[in-house]
Amino acid sequence: MITSSYPEHDRLRECAELRVALNEFAAWLSDHSVHLVRYDDAGKDRPVTVIDGLIAKFLGVDEVKLEVERQAMVADLRELAQSA
Repeated sequence: MITSSYPEHDRLRECAELRVALNEFAAWLSDHSVHLVRYDDAGKDRPVTVIDGLIAKFLGVDEVKLEVERQAMVADLRELAQSA
């Protein structure tokens, strides 16, 4: 297991192959006219057009924490660039 200052990114990296396979399967389903929908409070179906968030949730990756880590990475890179 990889450990770093960015645990959500570590988790995402550990699941990279599965994430790619799930995205490819979702694209295959769409190519075969099989579409995911969500139902709103009124019972009306709404198409799911972006599946990445669902896949992240399935894999146990917290997208909010992932974004916080991305921002921390950028700040870390800026700090490194300034000290060089």
